[in-house]
Amino acid sequence: MSYNMTQKIEFRTYVRGYEPKAAFPHSSTFARLGKCIFLLQKDGRLQRTDLLIAQFGGKACLDLQLDMWTDSETHTVYAAVTQTMCIDPTEDPGSTAAQLFLQSELIDFDVFPETAKTGPNIRKWFAEDVLVRNKIPCLAVSGVTPDGAADGQCGLALIPDIREKVDTCLLHQLQRSVLYSIGLAGKTSKNPDAKQLLRKHNRVVMLSRQALAFGKDVKKAQSAAGVPEKNLLTLETTAVTRWGNQYKQVSTNCVLRSGIDPSLEKYQQNNRNNKEAIVENDESEGGSKVGKAVAASEIGLDTLAWDQSQEIEAFLAYPYDIKETIEHAGICTGSQALILLHDLKEKCCRAEAKLEVKEIPSSLSLAQRERAVLLREGEDLHSMTTTARSVMKEELHTRAFENRPSNSRLIQCFMSKQQDAKEY
Repeated sequence: MSYNMTQKIEFRTYVRGYEPKAAFPHSSTFARLGKCIFLLQKDGRLQRTDLLIAQFGGKACLDLQLDMWTDSETHTVYAAVTQTMCIDPTEDPGSTAAQLFLQSELIDFDVFPETAKTGPNIRKWFAEDVLVRNKIPCLAVSGVTPDGAADGQCGLALIPDIREKVDTCLLHQLQRSVLYSIGLAGKTSKNPDAKQLLRKHNRVVMLSRQALAFGKDVKKAQSAAGVPEKNLLTLETTAVTRWGNQYKQVSTNCVLRSGIDPSLEKYQQNNRNNKEAIVENDESEGGSKVGKAVAASEIGLDTLAWDQSQEIEAFLAYPYDIKETIEHAGICTGSQALILLHDLKEKCCRAEAKLEVKEIPSSLSLAQRERAVLLREGEDLHSMTTTARSVMKEELHTRAFENRPSNSRLIQCFMSKQQDAKEY
């Protein structure tokens, strides 16, 4: 709208005299409407739940999932409970067979500011509030699936009628198995070589964030190779709780090696005396919370490390695919997830199993991103890869298959928290 138009008397008169055809209600009315919708939805859910429990004669017929996350600054703990149950079979117009669907609904949410007693607080809230408010008898609960939060598991273990039905989410069990196998979890690392290799990759990525010139040089190298702007790759950051990025970080670094190595060499030449190129977490005993400085000369991967990276990338590829399937495929039930995890444990983690390794591209061109796949014999793999297989197999067996009462049930496991608490 031009300035001259706003100065015209006719326009100002029109605006002042304009009467909108829609009159918006008061904010309190909006609040009442929202509350009304909530009550109607809750009433409908309670009716469906009562009907299902009656059909099953009060026996186990629904599953509950407990998700917890923490605000790292305030240490406030958030908890949400989701209910999953079967919906009546419906006829598919394109099929003669009936289909059975699962329905998941958020039924409760609470905040726990005092983290010192979160376990007992979760027990009290879950037993006296969640189950009572939603009219769910313990006998009707097929199982309770918490995430990896220790407070949630502790709280559920304090409820006598529930504790034997509690199993940690399969996604979190897979997460812990992967982190243990590559040395990133546990009081003592079970695979220190893999942990050190991943630290080298993470240092490269951290440098691209803390020294912007290095990150720009990697992008310029891609552009010089004819890669369009929309296809430029950015180095992946990672976090322990989002282990999928461990795979994406190594994979992206392997694809961009032809840009990373020369850009890093240039940076090191210009900053050879820089003893604080990046600051990483200090994991040493009594280490500083502020972090530990890393010199420019200590950043980068040699030829051996790049070769090992190909194997770690290949090792993490199948667990990552399983994670994506369980997480995003709405039809993946607990039993189907177990089949995938069993295949990972028995076939891919065998010491003699061949590993499909992707070659590192010789250039940064788009065509080179279609990487050739080579099979490596189990006996030819680096020790860190064989160690990762062994630890993964052991952890998966213990966490997903040994003494898990839920393995006799069909449970839909969802991870509802995919972002930091601040983003909710």
